[in-house]
Parts: sequence; structure tokens; C-alpha cells
Amino acid sequence: MTGRKRYDRRLLVPSSSPRKLISLILSAGFVASHLIDQLLELGYKVRGAARSQAKVDKHQKRWDNLYPERFEFVEVADIVKPGAYDKATKGAFE
Repeated sequence: MTGRKRYDRRLLVPSSSPRKLISLILSAGFVASHLIDQLLELGYKVRGAARSQAKVDKHQKRWDNLYPERFEFVEVADIVKPGAYDKATKGAFE
């Protein structure tokens, strides 16, 4: 068998576990966008953070169409500022 390995996604997250909020910083990149796709497909809510909305726009429209109200974006313009990711991570670790 060649190509991508197949797996049953239902086995990754037990049905009894709640679909919590996942916060993903630097969510505008290639790898992050694929990870967000997988998390949304599994039923998680995802809050992405990046330095500008423009970097996320190309993906957000698709996510909003496929997974309504499950993806949100937080802009973090100054990534070295103390507390820069507070809004992005609020509720993700509760």
C-alpha cells in the first residue's frame, strides 16, 4: 500500500470526552493550518493566534464554511510583549 496511512479518527478521541477549546499560536503557517483542519474535523473548537488577520484569511473562510462557529482568530501583533497570548489562550487550559 502506498501513499498516506489511513486510520480511524473516531479512535483518536473517545466519544465520551468533551470537545474542548484548543489554542494554537502561530496558526497561519502550512503545518498549523493542517493541524487546525484535523482538530476541527475531530470536533474541537480552535482558537488560532497569529500576527495578522491577513495571514489567516486564506484559511478562515474555508473553516467557517466547513465548521461554523468552531474556529476563532486572535491577533497577536507583538509576540514578545508580556501577556501577548493571554487572550489567545484564555479558556483553553481550564
